[in-house]
Amino acid sequence: MGTSTSALLENIGRQSHTGTVSSDTAVSGSAVEPELRSDFSVSPAFVDFLARWLDPRKYREAEWFNQTTEQSSNDWRRMRQNAQPLLERLLLHEQAVTLVQRALEWFNKLLAGDARALRMLHRRFQFIAVVGIPRTGGSYLTAELFSALGYDRREVHPAIAHDGFPDAQPFRLRAAENPWITALTSMAQYITAVELFFGSRAGPQAVVPKKATKAVYAPGLFRAVMGPRAEYIVTVRHPIASCISTYERSGGLPPGESFRARSTIERWIKRDSLWMGSTAAELSSSSYFDVYARWWEQFHIKLALSSLLTGARCTVISYGRNEMEEFAAGLHTRFDSNRPIERFSCNGNLLDRHPGWIGRSESALANVAAAWRCCGIVFPVDPVMNCH
Repeated sequence: MGTSTSALLENIGRQSHTGTVSSDTAVSGSAVEPELRSDFSVSPAFVDFLARWLDPRKYREAEWFNQTTEQSSNDWRRMRQNAQPLLERLLLHEQAVTLVQRALEWFNKLLAGDARALRMLHRRFQFIAVVGIPRTGGSYLTAELFSALGYDRREVHPAIAHDGFPDAQPFRLRAAENPWITALTSMAQYITAVELFFGSRAGPQAVVPKKATKAVYAPGLFRAVMGPRAEYIVTVRHPIASCISTYERSGGLPPGESFRARSTIERWIKRDSLWMGSTAAELSSSSYFDVYARWWEQFHIKLALSSLLTGARCTVISYGRNEMEEFAAGLHTRFDSNRPIERFSCNGNLLDRHPGWIGRSESALANVAAAWRCCGIVFPVDPVMNCH
């Protein structure tokens, strides 16, 4: 959900009519003033990005790449809590108003299906999306991409790098909330942030890394924005190992191995499971791994059906220290980086912890492999079985 923006939109509207805020929205090849949309709201992530961009001295270094603690989840929580007072301060900053106006223009372009604007975006930026279920090494590879391109990952805002933004989720119409509008508004703000952050990079086309876990929920939108030349790096991991990593990150396996939604990832699992037809009572009485395995299975099937992996430059990486570090080293070579890669943290073989889960995991793996095969792509079952 976005932050209240009525005052900001009124301010933008007044400035648009007095000419102090530029307007270059293209419709049918002509420049027109964008219509103000009452359904356009500013995301807390975009508010935080703008505040940090305009005054970086007040903000500590980003830690979205640190996946050994809950710091990244705390960062998103902090953004939500601070969004309204930050937005009120931004109302006083002319550049911030201009940038929100630019996001509003992009929102209208996306609503109108402005293919010309998107083609221009694709000429300016080369997107490399890292897609994978959480706890499969995606944050590591995203961080290495930024490092290979010469960025200090600590200075890259999570709205630019990580998968909490732009927001996309399974469609469920509720009072005062439409996930499609949320996806469009947050994507418009993400594009605006990309233009600001990467627009000054030298060369004919800036490379834009992005961890894009949520692309599976709005694949058409992500493909349209990232363009036909986008590259996709897909990270995969054994469901037992990724499940263990998830519950360890969330406070440990709940008593009785029953499912509980405590962390951000677990709340995603619950939300998606409810959307797939489970009830809250069924989830609370189900075993943790049964709920997780179904979610893991459905995520990878949606990924296959999304067309993100077909007709595009796509590389599938199985979880493991050698695999991750070798691929990261290749990124540094590709982009002529002289920086060393970070060591990939890996816990070794986790499958022996829960032998009772093996049967359910084999079923999930087989179902995913079959779905990928139907879509003309290969799920790396053997590498996944050997790398945990």
